[in-house]
Amino acid sequence: MLKKVKALLLVVTMVWLSLVCLSSYAMAIMIGLTNEELTRQSSVVVIGNVMDKQSSWNSEGTTIYTMVTIIVNEVIRGKLSQQTLTLRYEGGEVEGIGLRVSDTPQFEKNEDVLLFLKPLQHAVTERDYSSAALFYVVGSGQGKYTIEMNAIATRGGFSIVNNNNGSTFKNVYSLNELKEQIRSVQ
Repeated sequence: MLKKVKALLLVVTMVWLSLVCLSSYAMAIMIGLTNEELTRQSSVVVIGNVMDKQSSWNSEGTTIYTMVTIIVNEVIRGKLSQQTLTLRYEGGEVEGIGLRVSDTPQFEKNEDVLLFLKPLQHAVTERDYSSAALFYVVGSGQGKYTIEMNAIATRGGFSIVNNNNGSTFKNVYSLNELKEQIRSVQ
């Protein structure tokens, strides 16, 4: 009888561990978005420069958020009335304590970027996104391209597989090619 209880306990433990491991694995999957899908899901697409980046605790002291100030150099799609905008994302470092959220884009001061953006819901009172105070990057890390000095736009740090045919999405474009692709989306 004791052997049967031990065997049953072992089976239950193995099933539980399998479920925990598989559910953790499933949460790490990123759904690949094409540039067309990113464009359609965005309210505004801009080229800009990272002016500032500040991390702080939320009011409850339970999580860290980072605010990134972007100087807008060009609006590729959508409307925006201000010359600067602020991004907010979960993660960052405060007084030596860090929080890193997978798939969240990372920003560096003075970095040139192309961003697919949407306003945070609580920051918008109407469907006029032109004066929204806070934005987030659509598609997490997929919605940020770093612009290199030779006018090459790169989104990096990961490979994204297209679920339809198993091919990998293109992550490097000439800036002009990417802008034209974004502007052509109906």
